[in-house]
Amino acid sequence: PIAGEYSEITSVGAALPENRPNLRMEQNSIVLSQCEPDMPVDVYSTSGQLAGVYKTDADGHLAIPTNSLPKGVYIIKSRSITCKIVRR
Repeated sequence: PIAGEYSEITSVGAALPENRPNLRMEQNSIVLSQCEPDMPVDVYSTSGQLAGVYKTDADGHLAIPTNSLPKGVYIIKSRSITCKIVRR
């Protein structure tokens, strides 16, 4: 469980392929795995403001800390995934 901080993860756009990256919520972080190595990942607010710039490691893994994000809706965007999250 995520301790109630996040209520939804939704894909935006077309259906994702079977070998898509894995996105999951953990306490105080959004974890991506099975991504391309060294892939840029950006986090945007719904107003389009850049909230963070990250990069996956050599194994295609990334943990985005969320304790610095205020409550709201965010878009996580990379070459292989675009998702909306709601932080409550």
